[in-house]
Amino acid sequence: MEDRKISVTLTGPAKIDGVREPAGKTVAVTTTFARQLAASGVIDPVVVRGVANVDLSDTSLEINSQAAFDLAVAQKAKVLAETMVDEVIPAVVGLLKRECDEMKAKHQLEIAKLGNDLAEYRKTIDERDRQLVEMVTHTNELEKKLSDATARAEAAEKKLVEVPQSKPEDEAGKSSKPAKEGK
Repeated sequence: MEDRKISVTLTGPAKIDGVREPAGKTVAVTTTFARQLAASGVIDPVVVRGVANVDLSDTSLEINSQAAFDLAVAQKAKVLAETMVDEVIPAVVGLLKRECDEMKAKHQLEIAKLGNDLAEYRKTIDERDRQLVEMVTHTNELEKKLSDATARAEAAEKKLVEVPQSKPEDEAGKSSKPAKEGK
């Protein structure tokens, strides 16, 4: 019997002519190779039976094609689940870690800015405290000067009160009247 080429759709990944082909791809293979693929579970055995008129009763795929399909689907689901665990979950974890790192960096910048603002506010408060101390000192000096001036003014006023006030007429009259000489 001559081997002829037939087109089959892969239900799982397979190496065809040295090239790894994915599931779902349609490839041209010989009927002998199609039987091997069917025995491996990567193509539907019904396709091989219909096209090649081959008796597959000596293979493990003598069971009905629905069971083979269910098995292929279960195997593919297992491969997908393992792929998810091995590839997708680490990728998602990596993405979440990057997002956390970005948020952390952003918050650290905000904290640094707030720290700078706080330092500026403290400088301003220190400057205002210094100015307040200067104002209080100046006010105390002015109050002392005012108190001293008030005390001097009161002392001067007291001296003015103690000095007897002479009348200008009396002094003028004494000097204008001649002294009486005895008669």
